[in-house]
Amino acid sequence: MKKIILTALATIFTFTISFSQDVITNKLGEDISVKILEINQTEIKYKKFDNPDGPVFYIPKVEVFMVRYQNGTKDIFTENLTPSTAATNSTTSELYYKGQLDAEQNYNNYKMAGTGILLVGIAIPFWSVVPAFVSSQTQPDYGNLNYPDKVMIKNESYDRGYKEQAWTMKKNTVWKNWLISLPISLLFWTTMYASASQR
Repeated sequence: MKKIILTALATIFTFTISFSQDVITNKLGEDISVKILEINQTEIKYKKFDNPDGPVFYIPKVEVFMVRYQNGTKDIFTENLTPSTAATNSTTSELYYKGQLDAEQNYNNYKMAGTGILLVGIAIPFWSVVPAFVSSQTQPDYGNLNYPDKVMIKNESYDRGYKEQAWTMKKNTVWKNWLISLPISLLFWTTMYASASQR
């Protein structure tokens, strides 16, 4: 029993550690696990995650694409990019991440699919897993993507990042709404059954 508890604690500790780091993604697409100390106008000051007592490092902000913090938030440094120059001056990974960011800010038509699954889930609770699965496996229609810039979609990396992020958003909403529909449906049909049996 003691061994099982120790193993469980070690697993939880490892899981917690893996999510308690900051990550710097440079413009070559490389990730560096760090502990951010300071971000100023020109550079980012950090320590390596696996050596918190070691030296302090600096990286110019112009070399950084994104910082993901341990709490799940992120900063994306695209101020040097404009839509007209990004397609020619950016690396493949940078354009991919820019596509993802733009999808997060502009793609919103997944809400219709999510609402449909919510309503179907309430009406036919367990059978609704079939339309939820089909909807989540169907990529968003091109006309629903709501691209913010018609020039950027001609870049393959940007377009791929945008489409993949849009699809992920759609899938997450569909399955979240399906899970929400289950207790609502259970409450609804239980109430209906109780009302019918009292008559």
